[in-house]
Amino acid sequence: MLRCYLITLSLCAPLAAGAHPHEFIDTSLVLHFDAAGQIATVDVRWVWDDFTSMLMLADQGMDPDADGALTAAEADAMAARLSLWPDDFLGDLYFTADGQPVSLQSPQDVAIDYQDGRLIMSYWRALAVPLQPDAGVITVQAYDPTYYAFYDLAGPPELQGRADCDVAVAQADLNAAQQLYDQLLSELTEEDIADFGMYPEVGGAFADMVNVTCAPLQ
Repeated sequence: MLRCYLITLSLCAPLAAGAHPHEFIDTSLVLHFDAAGQIATVDVRWVWDDFTSMLMLADQGMDPDADGALTAAEADAMAARLSLWPDDFLGDLYFTADGQPVSLQSPQDVAIDYQDGRLIMSYWRALAVPLQPDAGVITVQAYDPTYYAFYDLAGPPELQGRADCDVAVAQADLNAAQQLYDQLLSELTEEDIADFGMYPEVGGAFADMVNVTCAPLQ
């Protein structure tokens, strides 16, 4: 969904015909523990699908010679643009501790690459409050609330800094998510959708959930 902040937002309005994403982002996460054994930062790597990558580059006038490569200046310019997140964009990454949301700070060290026709964005974020996983279950989800974009986890997040933690991935119930979308959509009027741009925000229901647990610290 970050792509939509670079171009006219109306072009990214979800279609009311059904719940289906329009861009796909392979997502890799690395959780870093600090010296106190708390989750303090997370590395994020997004790899957009080739069609969305092409649109993003075209929108920004990148790779005009279509040689499948970005110059260092183009990569830096794209990284600068994608570093400026609007206040209402939470980064499509959500941490909770025992069901309570945990804020993340702004992205740092944003880097852009372009390989095999796919745009790659890498960065890291600090948790506003470092989390102690042995005090309760930590959950992580990557999703766009509008379900315009689908974040596909490349695998369980990597953990760095502790060796006594487990990661379990609970796959989303896609049938239940679709039923929820259909129910919420049926509650909207044509005016809600056409005039006010309202739509069900059900991206979290379609997203796998990562659960992190650790042994109690001695």
